Amino acid sequence: NHDYLWNYDRIYTRLLFGKEVQQLIIVEGFKACIWLLQHGYKNTVALMGSSLSQKQLQLLLRVNAEILLFLDNDGPGQEGTMKIGAQLQQAVPAIRVIQYPQHVDEGCQPDDLAHTYLHQSISSAK
Repeated sequence: NHDYLWNYDRIYTRLLFGKEVQQLIIVEGFKACIWLLQHGYKNTVALMGSSLSQKQLQLLLRVNAEILLFLDNDGPGQEGTMKIGAQLQQAVPAIRVIQYPQHVDEGCQPDDLAHTYLHQSISSAK
């Protein structure tokens, strides 16, 4: 079901009424979302897949946020990043992609990264 964004209910009010544009990290699954939440990235939601539905897009457009895409480092995740980037490009204040460290294997997910690599990847998003 692609009618919701996992954890959106917890961040919606903060992003809607925040005085400044905040960052919103988008991951594929709830496990990756929980991992980022545990490491202090409170504005994280999960697609529950590697694509963005029209309903999910409408939810994202309700908030004033810079989008950081952090999908899995595999074929579907990379393809999803390109497609979602194109969907959001004209609609949001800014969109950036979080790159995985060079030493990680293809197929790596955000929840596979140790805290240090996770923080480095997010802080160097392009």
